[in-house]
Amino acid sequence: MKISTTSTSMDSAQGEDIILREKSTTRLLFRPMITNNVHNQEASVRGWFVYQRKRPSGDWEDYKELDNNQLRADEWIKLEIKSEEMLRLMTELDVYYKIHKEYGIQPGERSFSKTDLQLEKITEMLKNNSSLFWNVNTKLDNFVKVFLLKLN
Repeated sequence: MKISTTSTSMDSAQGEDIILREKSTTRLLFRPMITNNVHNQEASVRGWFVYQRKRPSGDWEDYKELDNNQLRADEWIKLEIKSEEMLRLMTELDVYYKIHKEYGIQPGERSFSKTDLQLEKITEMLKNNSSLFWNVNTKLDNFVKVFLLKLN
């Protein structure tokens, strides 16, 4: 699986929309952007939640932007993100953080392998936590033994 970014400047690149919720005529997505944050290198991803509606032609269009500055004191906005949607968002955003950490902002349009980036994260976790490595290794070893016994 691939993920693409398109640079918008030397310090930012637009990511692919992360679709969180989709119905026949509406959907909610997150539009990520990778940035070179001079104040905090760890904070390298920002973005926008966007509601879209489907036109009769089948194309998706963004709903008109709501200006939060126009809200009165007794008005507010509430946007629920369901647990599955949050997991999807966090998993996808982690890939964008990894892209920035490994490659920075790449000029033009670039594609990256999601699988490779996720495997790199798992490898990093195992390197940083040796007990986790041995736990996984033991469980894998037990699984292989059971599997081989069932074959015989």
